[in-house]
Amino acid sequence: MKNNFKTLYLDIHILQMLPPSNVNRGEMGEPKTAIIGGTTRTRISSQAQKRAARIYLMTHGNETGIRTRSTLSELEGRLTAKGLDETKVSDVVKKAAVEAGIISGGKEAKDTLTFLSDAQYEAICNVIISNEKKEFKTDKDYKNALKQAVMEQPSVDELLFGRMFASNQSLNYDAASQVMHAFSVNQVKYEFDYFTAVDDLIKNQGAAHMDSKMFTDPVLYRYANVNLSETSELLKYDREHAAYNAALFAEAFIRSMPSGASNSYANVTMPSYVMITLRDDQPVNFAPAFLKSVTGEDFMNEAVNKLEAEAERIARDFGTPVFSAKLGEKPLCEILKDMESEIAGRI
Repeated sequence: MKNNFKTLYLDIHILQMLPPSNVNRGEMGEPKTAIIGGTTRTRISSQAQKRAARIYLMTHGNETGIRTRSTLSELEGRLTAKGLDETKVSDVVKKAAVEAGIISGGKEAKDTLTFLSDAQYEAICNVIISNEKKEFKTDKDYKNALKQAVMEQPSVDELLFGRMFASNQSLNYDAASQVMHAFSVNQVKYEFDYFTAVDDLIKNQGAAHMDSKMFTDPVLYRYANVNLSETSELLKYDREHAAYNAALFAEAFIRSMPSGASNSYANVTMPSYVMITLRDDQPVNFAPAFLKSVTGEDFMNEAVNKLEAEAERIARDFGTPVFSAKLGEKPLCEILKDMESEIAGRI
């Protein structure tokens, strides 16, 4: 029986080499790892990659949300600037935040980590000011207006990466995107970078400081997808810009990388291989291609061959994508433009 809603998923597959580096560290400063196919691989967490993508969006002029524990202070500052009495703003804001459900209630109500767009902050402030002017007939009307302000006008990163309020689950957004923990296609072992620092003022003393850092040099498989089906929050709240936002995410994910220890290693590289597909059945991860680690002399070419063989197997056994493009056939900017047009025509 066919579903009565459209399904469409964007898949992004990347192969990317990093030189000696440690972009995502564990508790002891070691590169994160995972055991895959019985061998140790470098791992980069999904959270670190999503953070990097959000930073890319921020630094390239896109309006992103504000994720902070200083929610009450932010609201107080905005309301004070709008002319609300400074002597009462703190109490008004705390009560409103509890009513809106963005912080837990009670006498001990305090800031928790929240994720709101700039437009949502402004909407909350406007509702509070309207309430101070006695424009709401009942407290229930005020409370409903606050919750509406928190839900409407989300930023692109709220919809892509999701939002959770432990105090009020009705305010949550389900993430439209999923990001895999990236892993190296090659087996890796920690290596140690022993280094020293010399005191410029004390001559002939030798090292004034000695230490060591751990690093690896992986060839990474990175994967993410975006749900563009009618069940997605991305279409529910911003259907008009859904195709554009999907292209934004694809560019940000492809071009960004966690920046851990980047000053020590200058490890910024660009992907050697990118495949973008659109499927109308379900998202598909090609990780099984690397169950057996790459061991040859030409890691990248062997990895590409393995990835493309897995793509052909999936197409043969489970159906072909409705759109597919690879870096090298066209520049990234043109691929993203073609993909955006294809999405717009299907949603």
